[in-house]
Formats: sequence, structure tokens, C-alpha cells
Amino acid sequence: MSKLFPPRSRWICGNSAIILSAVIKFDSCRKLQDYCFEVICDDPLPFLSSKAFPLTNKDVFFCLLQRDDLSIEETIVWDYLLEWGIEQTPGLGNENSDRTKWNDDENYETLKLILNQFIPLVRFLEVSHTDFFHKVCPYKNIIPISIYEEIERFHYKNVLPTIPAFPPRIGSIFKINIIKSKLTNIIINWIGRKHAMRNRTKNDSLYKFNLVYQVIGLVMNHLKRNVKVEWRV
Repeated sequence: MSKLFPPRSRWICGNSAIILSAVIKFDSCRKLQDYCFEVICDDPLPFLSSKAFPLTNKDVFFCLLQRDDLSIEETIVWDYLLEWGIEQTPGLGNENSDRTKWNDDENYETLKLILNQFIPLVRFLEVSHTDFFHKVCPYKNIIPISIYEEIERFHYKNVLPTIPAFPPRIGSIFKINIIKSKLTNIIINWIGRKHAMRNRTKNDSLYKFNLVYQVIGLVMNHLKRNVKVEWRV
């Protein structure tokens, strides 16, 4: 596989979603799947904003939302999840994009069924209070009551949910370019004495990374010119 697709292949980077749709069902293509997901997670907006996004394979989108290294704000995740779900719903999408004209019993119920398995993957605790009110509340009918009541109490009363929730995405809380989000996930697993490549679950401990020291711009250029590095074996 690595001989057919060299690291950071431009073709793979530009066609990750298409490749994933073709190989998502094959366990023998796991390395290729992981690589394509990493490409998308590093910079998801080109994929999410593409014209082909609404046609994304259901399994591919589900696996993408499961990932902790998706480098995007959760409000944007919610926006694109709605866009994708609406396009899959008969009678909505381009045919009926005005939510005020939707039939509560038919349109919302169908959309709810389509997004049922995706809703629990959204980290609603990472959505701001303002965005929760303006972007999530209007769609309360498609969110399971148990989940909605929990996140509503959190946003309005600052009460932590009793239902286990996914931790914040590493990609959204660790945006500096010192290390990649994938490496951050490995470090977290090391701290927990778990396998380095293990995916986190709802029950895992939360970790917050703070940037302690950073050198940028003119200071970095100065260091490059004046610091002598001595190599020893």
C-alpha cells in the first residue's frame, strides 16, 4: 500500500473523500483509510465546503465525526451535520431549504431518523451559549429528549451532564503548530498508560493543554541566525 501511495501524495490529499467512499468497507485498507481521515482532519473545511460534501458516504461521515483530531469548532461541525442531513431528507434540501415552511410531523421526524446515530457524536458542551440558542435550539425536535435536556441544563444552568459525553476534540483545542493533533492523542494515551493509537471514548479522562512558551516571528529569525547548534554522538 505504501509503495502504491507515497507519503503525502497530492492525489490522495485531493481525493481523500472519494477514496474513503471506495475503501471504507474493507478492513484490508485500514492504513489507507487512516491516512485519508488524517488528511481531512488536519484541514477539514475544503472537504466540508465542497460541492460533493452533501453526497458524502454515510459511513465515511460517521467515522469522521467520531474522531477526536478533527480540527474544527464544534459549531461548524453542527452546521455541516445539518446541511448533510437535510440533503439526505426527501422533500428538503434545495427543494425546501426554508425551515419555517417545514412540516413538523413529517420533515423534522424524517431528519431526526436520518441523523439519529450522528447526534451523540456532536460535542454540544463545546458549543457556545450563543450558538446553542441560535443554532441548536431551533432543531431541538431532531435531538433525543434525554440528550437535549442535558445540554440545555448545561448551557442555561451550568449543570454538567450525567450522561457520558465525548471529550473536546483535540484538533479544536490544540491549534498551535508545534505538534500535530495526532501526536497529542498519543501523549494522552501514554499518560493513561494505554496503547498509543487507541481512540478515546466518552469515559476517558479530560486533559487540557496550555502553551507555556512560544517563539515566533523576528525572535525566531534572530535565534536561527545567532544560535549555534553543536551535534555530538
